[in-house]
Amino acid sequence: DSYREIRPLKEEDIPELLSMIARSVVDSKLINRNYEDIAARMDSYYVLTLDDSIVGCVAVYPYPEHHSAELGCLYIKHRHEGRGYGRALCEFAKRKAEEMGMDFIFALSQSAVHYFRDRMHYAEFSRDSLPPERLRTLELSGRKSGVFGLRLK
Repeated sequence: DSYREIRPLKEEDIPELLSMIARSVVDSKLINRNYEDIAARMDSYYVLTLDDSIVGCVAVYPYPEHHSAELGCLYIKHRHEGRGYGRALCEFAKRKAEEMGMDFIFALSQSAVHYFRDRMHYAEFSRDSLPPERLRTLELSGRKSGVFGLRLK
């Protein structure tokens, strides 16, 4: 799509982003985020736009001391699913992680297991492969997310 762009999130995009992902938060597919959470890590978020309308998002959270990056907050609006936009955002996140010099990119998921494993060809890893601070927050959350990742080097 010549009118498709993946760009950094802008502060004025945050309310739309929160509104967009709200349903998946309620369904426990995405973790709950508020305005302040996103604003504090705004440089980690990217949106996919079509004709300047936001239709998807992804976050790339770096853990430089562990040479790892987390692909998080992957979301595509319902009416835009099945068009390859999720794949485009995953590939974008992978390139960002490589540009940051990371050796490993991972995603945590309970509901998108088949997507990451079967469509994106991420391998399943043990929770011990996570950076310790990320493992701690995952355990505190009580979520039963699996760890899916790719070695980048």
